[in-house]
Amino acid sequence: MSSVANGYLGANVETFTTSLMQMGPSNLKEAIDYINWSETFQNNNIVSNMSNEPLEARRYFYGIAHSQPSYGSTFWGNDEGVFQSVMVNDAYTICPRAAECYNYYFDNVTMTNTSLISRTTYNSTARPWYMRSKETNKMGWTDVYLTLFGGQTVNALAVTLSAPLLDKSNPSKPIIGSIGITYDLTRMSTFLSKNTETTPTEIFIIDENGLIVATSIGEVQSEDGTKRILATSHSTAVVRDAAQAILGRFGGYNNVVASEIHYLDSNRQDRNINIVIFDDGLGVHWIIATVVFHQQLLNYVNIMTLVSGLCSIFTVILTVFISILFGLCITRPIQKVSDDMRLIAKGSFDSKHTSRMLEQLFTLKEFRDMADSMSQMRMGLRNFEKYVPGDVVREMLSRNAGVQLGVQPRRLTIMFLDIANFTGISEVLNSLQLVKLMSLFFTEMSQAVMASGGTVDKFIGDCVMAFWNAPMEVEGHEVRGIEAGLEMMKRIKYMNQEASHVVLKTLGIRIGVHTSDCLIGNVGSPARINYTCLGDGVNLASRLEGVNKRFGTVFCIGDVTYEAVKTMFTCRWLDYVSVKGKEDALNIYEVLCTKDESSEELLKWCEIHDELCVKLHELDFVGVVSLCKNIINYGGPLGFNNKPAELLMERLSVENPTKNLILVEK
Repeated sequence: MSSVANGYLGANVETFTTSLMQMGPSNLKEAIDYINWSETFQNNNIVSNMSNEPLEARRYFYGIAHSQPSYGSTFWGNDEGVFQSVMVNDAYTICPRAAECYNYYFDNVTMTNTSLISRTTYNSTARPWYMRSKETNKMGWTDVYLTLFGGQTVNALAVTLSAPLLDKSNPSKPIIGSIGITYDLTRMSTFLSKNTETTPTEIFIIDENGLIVATSIGEVQSEDGTKRILATSHSTAVVRDAAQAILGRFGGYNNVVASEIHYLDSNRQDRNINIVIFDDGLGVHWIIATVVFHQQLLNYVNIMTLVSGLCSIFTVILTVFISILFGLCITRPIQKVSDDMRLIAKGSFDSKHTSRMLEQLFTLKEFRDMADSMSQMRMGLRNFEKYVPGDVVREMLSRNAGVQLGVQPRRLTIMFLDIANFTGISEVLNSLQLVKLMSLFFTEMSQAVMASGGTVDKFIGDCVMAFWNAPMEVEGHEVRGIEAGLEMMKRIKYMNQEASHVVLKTLGIRIGVHTSDCLIGNVGSPARINYTCLGDGVNLASRLEGVNKRFGTVFCIGDVTYEAVKTMFTCRWLDYVSVKGKEDALNIYEVLCTKDESSEELLKWCEIHDELCVKLHELDFVGVVSLCKNIINYGGPLGFNNKPAELLMERLSVENPTKNLILVEK
């Protein structure tokens, strides 16, 4: 039985005692650090300004009082009986003079009740903490004492760490006051009681005079709350017998050292005492005694043995279950990796994992490494899509072949888009604002292209090049290109609303679209390849984007595209133009909106432009000039852009207008 008790003491009591020290006595040491703010307290003239700045004092006291759960209050007092204190229950006590005190309550540092709560005969200069500061003239702990409330002793033990406040102008002068922190020992007894409820032990703490400081069982002071109790006179036999055994071993409490004692109590029952000494050198010298009951301990050990046996059986069952589950889970990650490989081969780079947590719990490291590698490959392919059109990547994977140089003929709808007056905008923005603006611009425009089934080919400065009908064939690609352009015009309005505070002006765009037979494929060198389109139609689409600048328009298209979309969109004829690098002239048009969005006035205005086109090709220059005037007179009041008609009329109002039949765009 003795060996069992000793084993329990070695393995459990030491751990429990350590927890006790962390909960209680170690906080006494922390109080020493906090009390050092008495120097700050004096340096900031809190004492001298107390009557004028009580809020500052409350801040000091409140912060310290709530820094540890075992502190009861923080306070200061002087030799005139002035006293101020903050308690953990948020009561604020002010004693402007001896024998007169007022209690207030406040929320944090804000008073919530300023009415008088009580009067008392409390005199701070007669309290143990003040007398100790005055006698020793240095920081230290008082003996354990019974606390006061309302001038009356209450059923609670406390110990106080106090430090003197000195007159710095006259160091030889006695103290002018004292500052301190009260430690509530009642909470320590509560802690001891809760932590011994389920173990065959009891704990008590006594001072060097044998008086109870805290105990897990029984009272800590007399029934009337006016006296402390000697451990040898305690009402419970456990404490009384253990105290007698300690005295029997050491002859006096001053001689007690850390040790273990085996003894028989008054009922002839085997007991063990584990003794720990707490001494901080500032006045606290406590004996912490843990009493172990042998028979109860044996019962406790038997129960623990039974519990351990049941746990072992449960562990075996659980192990078998986990083994079966683990075996089943080996095939699952293999199947998942296989599925992911098939998805990647099909060009789907989004993760399909739905039970990553289970894989982390049940699969082998090799499977996790494989899954991580798949995730990294998927991320690399997703990033690759940002440089190369996703359809191109998926086509490469489906062919299971390397990238090769080569092109093929395909009818494409090509678009060029850039920002109007970009040079002027870049001059008024710093680099960070410009990058932010361009990132938003490219994001919005690219989304409009991809949403319509197009492919963003490249970004050239502030320009976006895109095309439709490659790499995958797109039915009605001319219509898709026009839809994307109109969507871009809507998005630029949104950007102007969102980014007006950044660019300080309205953003404008110019769009050129043309449909033509081109060459599409991989172009470049074996070391660097670009998927793009080549051909005369690409150059023409770029020139149509620039034509907008002359006419003050936004969205200009060629005649081939116009013939494919004229029944779905409202367009107006602009002019008969020969663009730079192109000998043949062509009719160009401005896209305004969809047919459903067109007003009657706009449709009539566009019909006049169609008549103007016919007159021009019939070389009826008188009719052309007349129609130009009609367009200006009709569209002007409506706010329509009549600049193309004005330019045409000016170009043909010469002696030989046939020479100016074609507008040569340089």
